[in-house]
Amino acid sequence: MHLAEPGPAMVEIAACDDRTAAEWPAHFVAFDLLRLGGTDTTPWSYRRRRAALLDVFAEQGLAAPWALCPSTPPRQKL
Repeated sequence: MHLAEPGPAMVEIAACDDRTAAEWPAHFVAFDLLRLGGTDTTPWSYRRRRAALLDVFAEQGLAAPWALCPSTPPRQKL
């Protein structure tokens, strides 16, 4: 799996004002994985999707500005 390269429009926008990016850095925070390599993962359980998302971060060596949102276990039913 690979991450898509930005299109020409995004490259042009980014080149227009590098100072804004330095002053107001953007971050991508992932909390779920809905597609993986062209596969719709929405039928998968959240636990399976979360595990796949963790694998993507590890395999791609993603770090800032990419961030993985912390996850908490589901509440226990009383």
